Amino acid sequence: RVPFGGGGYLRAYPLRLTKALFRKIERHGRPGIVYLHPWELDPKQPAVQAPLLRRIRHRLGIPKMEGKLIDLLKSMRFGTLAQHAKEISAQWKT
Repeated sequence: RVPFGGGGYLRAYPLRLTKALFRKIERHGRPGIVYLHPWELDPKQPAVQAPLLRRIRHRLGIPKMEGKLIDLLKSMRFGTLAQHAKEISAQWKT
């Protein structure tokens, strides 16, 4: 079990690794979830006042985050949680 779908993990991991992890869970018939905070797309946000390691972790990957997200959305199939719930519900009815 490796966290990878959002936040610091999505910013820190190489895009190839993120895609490979999404494909792996898809092969097992499980959905993946992408989540992020709006500030993770803003490379010009003010610096966080925190100890050095926390500041580094907070800024890590932000300059590339928008490109990663666009690439993921173009290369993989995504939907909403409501759509997934509807699909699961339909499967239970059959």
